[in-house]
Amino acid sequence: MTPPGRGSELQRRRDTRARHAAKGLVAVLVSLCWTSASLKAQSPPPDPDRDDLLDRPHGFVAAFVSDAWASSIAPFQLRGDDAWALGGVLAVGALLYAADGPLSADLVESADRGLGRHIESLGETLDPMGLMGKTNPYWIAGMVVSDLAGWEDGEVVFKELLFSHWIAGLGRQGMRRVLGRRRPDEGADPRTFDPGEGTALPSGHMATFTQVAAILSHHIDRWPATVALYGLVGAMAYERVSSEAHWASDAWIGATWGWGVAQV
Repeated sequence: MTPPGRGSELQRRRDTRARHAAKGLVAVLVSLCWTSASLKAQSPPPDPDRDDLLDRPHGFVAAFVSDAWASSIAPFQLRGDDAWALGGVLAVGALLYAADGPLSADLVESADRGLGRHIESLGETLDPMGLMGKTNPYWIAGMVVSDLAGWEDGEVVFKELLFSHWIAGLGRQGMRRVLGRRRPDEGADPRTFDPGEGTALPSGHMATFTQVAAILSHHIDRWPATVALYGLVGAMAYERVSSEAHWASDAWIGATWGWGVAQV
């Protein structure tokens, strides 16, 4: 016989877990809709007026606003194969979220030995590349130097890095405040959400560094460079989870969020 009050307590726990699961799946949906919308995004033809606009201070701001708007409406422009791509990305995100606890625990344990230790060490070395506060000064300096030297291709790369970081950063901060997922190193379980307080979902490191890989691989346009750059992304993802800074799904959502914005 169930003790008095025990049934209602169990039901409350089930309801709480259900709400947490729903929040996590909504996070996957919202972030990956934005991401997948850019899987086959069509780049607009070169616009000489816009290029000239970028060369002026107020034009730089106008171009940023324009790109932010394009990223915001991307989910409403899904066409054809993008829907299938969205399904695949969502499936991976949902599976990771469901397995966050044991999967993250396995990665933490694997980092103590063999290859895992070396991958985690590489991820730790790359850590500063995932922080906008660390990278933005370099991208701004690179943009200014490229402009002074007349190196247009370099200036474009640095502007794309800055724009993608800022746009993804705005969306990421909003998402974190709404969901408030707690980090593993806070002693929380994968279903702990504390709106306005938690900062785990999505991973900012992954969003920022994946954008660096996406933009550089696009401009270098050589498969060895692409493989190497995304291999480094994988190392950072491993370190984010093995260090207990994030759950596996945090890393996935952060990476796909950043990649999608960079593509748009």
